[in-house]
Amino acid sequence: MLKATLVLIFLAMVTLIAACTAATPSPVPAATPISERPTITSTVPAPTPATPEPTKPADNRKPVSQTEDDKMFDFLTRNLWEDSKCRVNLTRANGPQLQPTCTRFEFRKGGAYSWTAISDVPEIMKNGRWNFRLTDTQSGVIFLDDGSVIAFSREVDDLIILPGWLGTLMPSKETQYGTKEALLTRDSLRTIQPSTFYKELIGTSWHKANDFDLYRQPDLITFNDDGRFFASYRRGECTHEGYWSLSGRRLTPHSDPNECDFRTAKASIAAGNSYPRIQDSLLVFYSSSYYADDQKTREKVFVFDRYGGTIEVKGEYSGTFVKDVPVPVHITFRNTNLTASYDLEQFSITQQRLKRGSNSHSSDGQQLILNATDFNGIRLAPGDTHETDVTITPTISGEYVFLGVDLRFRDSRHVFSAPVHYVVEIK
Repeated sequence: MLKATLVLIFLAMVTLIAACTAATPSPVPAATPISERPTITSTVPAPTPATPEPTKPADNRKPVSQTEDDKMFDFLTRNLWEDSKCRVNLTRANGPQLQPTCTRFEFRKGGAYSWTAISDVPEIMKNGRWNFRLTDTQSGVIFLDDGSVIAFSREVDDLIILPGWLGTLMPSKETQYGTKEALLTRDSLRTIQPSTFYKELIGTSWHKANDFDLYRQPDLITFNDDGRFFASYRRGECTHEGYWSLSGRRLTPHSDPNECDFRTAKASIAAGNSYPRIQDSLLVFYSSSYYADDQKTREKVFVFDRYGGTIEVKGEYSGTFVKDVPVPVHITFRNTNLTASYDLEQFSITQQRLKRGSNSHSSDGQQLILNATDFNGIRLAPGDTHETDVTITPTISGEYVFLGVDLRFRDSRHVFSAPVHYVVEIK
């Protein structure tokens, strides 16, 4: 009996020892130093780096000598200048013809100038003071005291002025001088201070303030002080240069040959009769807007005044347009007329998918209303503003989507409809 009891006690002790051994955890291995750990390559692709913004070509102009400056002064002041339309013979078999516009310039050694453009009626009759600055031995800019800045170049005996608008001027009769004026030299010309508008244009690069019409409008423009400009489209996909001039506040650009707009052989930065303005570091053309270089990170904006001097529409928004994603837009209506009041009636935004052809866009589907706001005749006196918030939620996507922005307003006699059409990519 005793022997059996001892056996049972021994077996119990063995079982207890075995159980305790199994419950004892294995020692934790020491952590591998970071420097010795294997490198793990992520399978998530890195984000595509942003395309760097293009920069204008380097300025490789060489200094112009005093001798070359003097030669150009003698060339400009030697003759009166006129275009070919001044020499048109209007005697035809089928009777008298309408007089084409004849343009003439005279630049005198004493610093006076005259600029006339006459058809059957006077179109331009200007007089004042002038000066010029060469940018190379054959070209430069002429400054007039009314703020005009005119690009020009010499081609043998002809003067190329306001390229893209006037073009070639031929020497007419010799300029007549008295004894004293005939002896005057280049140094006799008074300094002509360029206008503030000119200084603002050349003082910065201009960046597109929205994503509209990028198929035809540059997203970067730089106006150079030599009468040339540089334009870049779609972040450098296409670039070109050209001439630009100011006649008062009228901007006349003339592009070099390019293929930056698929619809035409030569894209242009603006219409030839543009009267742009700068407000709050924003350069505003007819319906396109550009921020100055130090303002390019501001939220996006579009501005237009469809009739000019009536109701300006300004829309501010952030981000890009994506199908079914709401985009809040803050709208400001401002009466830019100095005397007339207007009543706001309705503001609407529409969408329509477009299809690109060989040289144009065509509609591809119905036009749908995204937003319509009734104002019920809110009166805007001269200088008054009215602000409202709308939401654009595109219901279609595509590389070319038509956005129609329309304001209806009226005065005491007329109803105005002011639609502006933009093309935008909707993701």
